[in-house]
Amino acid sequence: MPFCLNPACPKPDNPDKNKFCHGCGSKLIESTHSYNFEHYHIIKLLGEGGFGRTYLAEDVDLFNQKIVIKKLLSNEGYNPKVLELFQREAQQLYNLNHDQIPKIYRYFSKNNSFFLIQEFIDGENLLTEFERKGRFNETKIREILHNLLPVLEYIQSKDLLHRDIKPENIMRRRSDNKLILIDFGAVRVTSGKDPSVLTSIYSPGYASREQINGRAVKASDVYSLGVTCIRLLTGCLPTGTTDLIYDDYENKWSWKEYLKKQKITVEPKLAQVLDKMIEDALKRRYKEAKEVRQDLLSLTQPTVKPSVIPVQPPPTVIVTSPSPTTVNQTSTFGRDVLNFKAITVNSFGKVIKQEPKTARYQTLDLGNSITLDLVYIPWGRFMMGSPDSEKGRDDSEGPRHWVDVLPFWMGKYPITQLQWRTIMGNNPSRFKGLFNKTKGDNRPVENVSYYDCLAFCATLSQKLGKKITLPSEAQWEYACRGGTTTPFYCGETITTELANYNGYNIYANEPKGVYKQETTEVGSFYPNPLGLYDMLGNVWEWCLDSWHDDYLGATGDDKPRIDPQDDYYVLRGGSCFSAPNNCRCAKRYKSAANASNSRGGFRVVLNI
Repeated sequence: MPFCLNPACPKPDNPDKNKFCHGCGSKLIESTHSYNFEHYHIIKLLGEGGFGRTYLAEDVDLFNQKIVIKKLLSNEGYNPKVLELFQREAQQLYNLNHDQIPKIYRYFSKNNSFFLIQEFIDGENLLTEFERKGRFNETKIREILHNLLPVLEYIQSKDLLHRDIKPENIMRRRSDNKLILIDFGAVRVTSGKDPSVLTSIYSPGYASREQINGRAVKASDVYSLGVTCIRLLTGCLPTGTTDLIYDDYENKWSWKEYLKKQKITVEPKLAQVLDKMIEDALKRRYKEAKEVRQDLLSLTQPTVKPSVIPVQPPPTVIVTSPSPTTVNQTSTFGRDVLNFKAITVNSFGKVIKQEPKTARYQTLDLGNSITLDLVYIPWGRFMMGSPDSEKGRDDSEGPRHWVDVLPFWMGKYPITQLQWRTIMGNNPSRFKGLFNKTKGDNRPVENVSYYDCLAFCATLSQKLGKKITLPSEAQWEYACRGGTTTPFYCGETITTELANYNGYNIYANEPKGVYKQETTEVGSFYPNPLGLYDMLGNVWEWCLDSWHDDYLGATGDDKPRIDPQDDYYVLRGGSCFSAPNNCRCAKRYKSAANASNSRGGFRVVLNI
């Protein structure tokens, strides 16, 4: 059946025998291949539904830039109220400014039809991804929530509803892997008392009861996002009259029972969040996206108990001997004791002090004879940030302020590729063996995003029955310094005998070193004064905190500073590609929460 590409055509479907379109009169031999409309060259139809048609086109006035033309269907004919509503909503869409929402370039009406000219997103929608790869795992579901809740929160702050959230309307942008919320042609302004002709907009199988009844609210979009997650998690999409996870008669979801039959487990607290998102009763459902996001963040934030003992500064510790050695013995606390040496160097990189040290540690069993060592970090007080006189300092490292830190356990090393693979079942790292997949087992896992790290912590917490998290920024810097106040925990400078970084650059008076341009096995260098390895160099380490430009407003405790509106989070410590000034204890770096590359890894903490 020939399809006419003229967007203004009221009846683009034509019988095979037609030579001219019965809707607009265009010659079908031409209009089925391409069509010139206004100053746009229509290439193809992207999609069609009850709300409109979407076309891929080129803007001939802008060097043939690819754009999307969305035609909104209306059965009202010419109606001033409909035109007014369209113009109001189009203006609202035009004013949206978010990286994960396609930009609106233009809107207009023609021949009683309404058109939006939008940014073209080069990528693949989640329905296509599901059809290609199969059901989504828990990590991907967390990614959807962490990616899209801020977007939904943003549009809700503008008093807008999306009204059609589903896998088809979520694109994974090819350039950066971000999730983009598309098809805003169905958006409706929430304010105003006049009934809207768009009241009945919804997709069966994803819409809440109040939306089906024409009374959509912010919680309706929360519902649709939750349903999208559980359908991708279970692999049960609404098809025909059969729905394997929803009983329409009882108004009851059975997605957890379905997963149990499939022997698929989900972290219980995540399941609670999803259940509350898809509650049938509005009074029991999250009212808006912000509430969901806050609950999700609470799953990953450490629970800090108030200190009942006076806070003292930790002892100033320096370090050890030309070859790091460890001896394990049993402590009176039922934990193992780590014996090591810490070293201090001067500005020329020469060792000026070696000191034997001990640290308590415990070993967690990850299964399959794979373990994870945690080092005890004592409570204390330290000066966070860097002084104005420190070389390489930037403004984000101030103002300096005192921070009280409660005791906790921290990973002796960054999480390794073997540990990651044991918990998550894959290995995203770049620096692993090309022909021997276990060659990189003892290198740090990298190429992981903030959300990937949260997913690892949640999965490990469920497995162990312990609250494993990322460290807060304050915890990380406190542990890294280990009681020192110099730019590096090893002294006034650093050398490539002490850490893996870009040794072609120097910080003070030390000689140039090597530049490996790849990660090294964890534990290849001396530990810091508290017995932690690889705190500087090798891989940047994610922290729980969202990015803040400085420490203004910091509370003076070790809790993470998390702004639900922020999409950028903190990394610390530098990497194998970093110049030495970026490996200082106080150095801060930011990255988008869903970004990953071979420079970024992490270590975990267990709060007491």
